[in-house]
Amino acid sequence: VAAKRAEEALARVRKEVFVKEEMQLRFTVSVGLAQLCEGESCDSWLKRADQALYKSKNSGRDRLTLSDPPANVDKVA
Repeated sequence: VAAKRAEEALARVRKEVFVKEEMQLRFTVSVGLAQLCEGESCDSWLKRADQALYKSKNSGRDRLTLSDPPANVDKVA
């Protein structure tokens, strides 16, 4: 659900064009998304989301990157 909403938000931002006289401004968004797993600390969760965000930025920007779950956790919360 979160990934779908993030993709929808990216699409809305991509479509927007702000015009001031003859200048056009367009924006891009990079997103890193991580699902909180059962037993995972908030620090670990945020670190995974941050790593996913930087992967988006370093892979060309204007994209969504989903984090892999931590190796030591089996279930999502």
